[in-house]
Amino acid sequence: MSAITHFQSIISPSLVRYSSITSFLARWQQAYTPLSGVSASLYDPVLALVSLQEWSDVISSILNNKASGPSKISYKMIKHLSGEVLDFSLLLANTCLSRGDIPADWRKAVVYSIPKPHDFDAQLKNTRPITLLETVQKYVVKVVTNRLSNILADNNVLQEGNFAGLPGGSTDTPIKMLDAIIHQQKHDSTDDQEL
Repeated sequence: MSAITHFQSIISPSLVRYSSITSFLARWQQAYTPLSGVSASLYDPVLALVSLQEWSDVISSILNNKASGPSKISYKMIKHLSGEVLDFSLLLANTCLSRGDIPADWRKAVVYSIPKPHDFDAQLKNTRPITLLETVQKYVVKVVTNRLSNILADNNVLQEGNFAGLPGGSTDTPIKMLDAIIHQQKHDSTDDQEL
């Protein structure tokens, strides 16, 4: 098996594309039906132009020790940008948001295989892939993610356990729920064995 075939086969299958919520399984239709009290205009700020301050804040927020993409431009390099070069990186980010498109080179990535913590034995199955994307691309995604997260958190758009990853949210409640379910299942199976 070639390396390309191996890595294509270990990545999960592509997501099923649904044409509308009515094509969802019945149990998911209610969960994913848009809330009637939430206006679509609520999301308009997600793709608004980025200010220099917001761009600088995002640049400083990401740690230096992350791997760089195909261009080899590192996070540390980006953090040292100033003047016209910083302005140009902001222009690139804003152009992506305003056009709803990204540079063609950002559609490419570098996949490296990292050995798993046991003997390699010259077997690709003993590695895991890591995909390296362009650094500036990740900053643009971070801007959009921050904005969307804040909108979702501030307006209580997500329901039930879906809010756990948002600012001010916690994974504590879903974890406690799973723990209770596991303990209940163990208790129920012990009772069944005693009968």
